Amino acid sequence: MRTIQLRITGMTCAACSARIEKSLSRMDGVARAAVSLATTKAIVDIESGGQSSAQSVIARIEKLGYGARIDAVDETAPFQREKAELRKRFFLSLLLSIPLFWGMMAHFAEPMSLYVPHAITLPFVQLVVGTVLQFYVGFPFYYGAYQALKQRTANMDTLVAISTSAAYLYSHYLVFRDDGSHEHHFLYFDTIAMVLTAILLGKWLEAIAKGKALRSLSALKELQTDNARVVLPDGSTAWVPAARLKKGDRLSVADSEWIATDGIVLEGLAEIDEALLTGEYRTIFKRAGDRVHAGRGWPLAA
Repeated sequence: MRTIQLRITGMTCAACSARIEKSLSRMDGVARAAVSLATTKAIVDIESGGQSSAQSVIARIEKLGYGARIDAVDETAPFQREKAELRKRFFLSLLLSIPLFWGMMAHFAEPMSLYVPHAITLPFVQLVVGTVLQFYVGFPFYYGAYQALKQRTANMDTLVAISTSAAYLYSHYLVFRDDGSHEHHFLYFDTIAMVLTAILLGKWLEAIAKGKALRSLSALKELQTDNARVVLPDGSTAWVPAARLKKGDRLSVADSEWIATDGIVLEGLAEIDEALLTGEYRTIFKRAGDRVHAGRGWPLAA
């Protein structure tokens, strides 16, 4: 059994992570696949002798329309790029939304109406602005919807693409419609602006939150020790990698050393700093039979 950890890009909702997880689980030789939307990670257990490999798993994910690579050391880099891209698209969408929202004010009756420049109420001006919004700012939603359609499923991108396309196409029709009445038709390009701006703001804030969560998880990971002092059958001790510890091993923890793994105190007394778990910096007294936890919570006195 071999476990690989991948970094996945392009996921937008829980449906994306569920689709990837389901597809990987169906591969020959894959014993287990777990995909996390919050951390954009996939952990895949590959059976020895199976037909699947890291390359085939990555290829399957890319076939679904997402990016995948072996997890890198710098875990925050993908989030930084995603956050920068979303920030750029959000402010561009907000900037293009201003004339459309302003033009909408012309439909308000007195005394709620505001001064609106005539230029931004022209249908062809709104068409140009709406087209840039729909097909440049909104392109990632079309791409995500297309990838979902290829897999005969739907996700959040599908909803955004359908709703904004309906508003755009109907408004486009009204711009070129000539029924002889010479009346000003109500256009819905401002609907596109509202939907895209609101969703991009939400995705930008989500990217910021995910980046902060990942940094917190990385900080917790750094609080673990890589080695442990194991008590051998003859009573001597030896340092071994913490990843090789197994149930039943006896460990010796000296004063001010880190605790390598969760366990039960067999003998000795100590005051343990468990601020990592409780948030309280008051030490906790431990004796034989008490449970201790892994992390940078070392015995202060033994």
